[in-house]
Order: sequence, then structure tokens, then C-alpha cells
Amino acid sequence: MTNLDDYSRKYRHADLERDAGVLRVTLHTDGGPLAYGRHVHTEWLELWSDIARDAGTRLVIITGAGESFIPARPMPGGTKRAESYTPQLFHAFWHEGMRHIMDMLAIPVPVIAAVNGPARIHCEIALLSDLVLATPDTVFQDLPHFPEQVVPGDGMHVLMPLLLGRIRSGPFLYRGEEINAEDAQRLGLVNEIVERPVLLGRAYEVGQELLRQPDHNLRYLRMLLMHDVKRRMHELLGLGLAVEGLASLSNDWSDWEAPRV
Repeated sequence: MTNLDDYSRKYRHADLERDAGVLRVTLHTDGGPLAYGRHVHTEWLELWSDIARDAGTRLVIITGAGESFIPARPMPGGTKRAESYTPQLFHAFWHEGMRHIMDMLAIPVPVIAAVNGPARIHCEIALLSDLVLATPDTVFQDLPHFPEQVVPGDGMHVLMPLLLGRIRSGPFLYRGEEINAEDAQRLGLVNEIVERPVLLGRAYEVGQELLRQPDHNLRYLRMLLMHDVKRRMHELLGLGLAVEGLASLSNDWSDWEAPRV
């Protein structure tokens, strides 16, 4: 069984607390909303694999700190950004992108996302969960990709057509469309809309209902529900990451002014 004291020393941007088999993962930066960057993405590689191997966890709840799940953050721009992209850098991105998605999918127990506000960056962390609860002000968006002249090849090209359908996912991926909580529930991305003060309590309530099942029931149903997602990711994730890197290496951002949220 993993020692949670080791977790607390290992991760700067995730607090982990386990009680009676429920592991709560709170994404944060210095106790506030997560300030996403390369360092965070690299940290996730170990986080998801550690959780997947943790024999003491029967169910995972993922949430954010403060009033955002993962908010927007300033993007590097101009010539400096264009010159920073190299084949060596994208080789690392490819490796990290593969591990990030596949290690999340390797978590063998049910995952509940308690989305506590806007999820504008890496919203797949919530949408790859089994059950999704969201606050009324939650917004899902894929801000770092097409709005920033980057091909969304890191799994969003697989997940969003799977969840929304090919045509309906077009505005989300091509135009950086926001999907608010009500529309997300109508479209099947969100199970329940819950006020922020009771969000975590509701997540634990749903979790306790699931925990009445034997461990093998929880694990085998998770395996069945994720099987098709895993298959599609195995087929298309590496290709998506490769063309994302290829396109980015040929782009010139020197005169690009990305939209701001």
C-alpha cells in the first residue's frame, strides 16, 4: 500500500488524502487554482501511475482548488515561443503525452470528477472519469490547442468526437468553443450540476454508494467502460501527438496574438 506521506513530499501540485479507500486528489498551486505549465504536466506522469498502482485505493475523486478546476493561463507568444520548439522538445512531449493519457486510463478503480469551476486546460482529466459532477459556473474548453495554433492531437482528437460525435465536436476543437455546465449536462459530459459548497460532499456521497460493491465489481466495470476508450487511444494517440509536433515545428507564431479568456 502506498504511503500518502510519500505522496505529499513528491507532488507540488497535487494534494492526496485517503480515507476508507477513497483517494481524493486536489490539483492546485500553492493551495490555490492550478497554474498549469510544463512542470505540472511532467509531474502528472508519476501521479497517475502511482495512483494506478496504489492497492489501498478503491475509488478516486479528482477536484481542483479554489474556484477553478484548471483555469486559463498566460501563453508564451511571439518569436520566443516559435524558436523554443525543437524536435528534441517534441520527442519529450510525445513521450509525456502518451504516458499522461494511458496512465490515467490505467487507474483500475472508479474515478469521480468533482469539477469545481472552469476546466479550460486538459479538461480530459475530468472527462476521462466515470462520473462527472460540476458546479454551475463550470466551463469546458480546449484553450491551449487550436486557439493557440496547436493541433489538438494529445487525446482531445479521440475523446471529444467519442463523447460529442464528430460534427458536434468540431466547434469545440476548431473554434475553441466553451461548453457551459448546462450544455455539458445536456450533451452528456456531466452527470450532475452541484453548488460549490456541497460539491465534494456530493462526490463522497456518490462514492459511498459505489463502495457498497465488492472490489472486483468496481474494478471490472471500470475495465469494461474504459476498454473502448483505451482501444481508440492506442490506435490514434501516438499519431495525434506526432502530427501536433510536426505542425508546431512548421508554424510561425511571431505575429500571432492568441485570444485571451
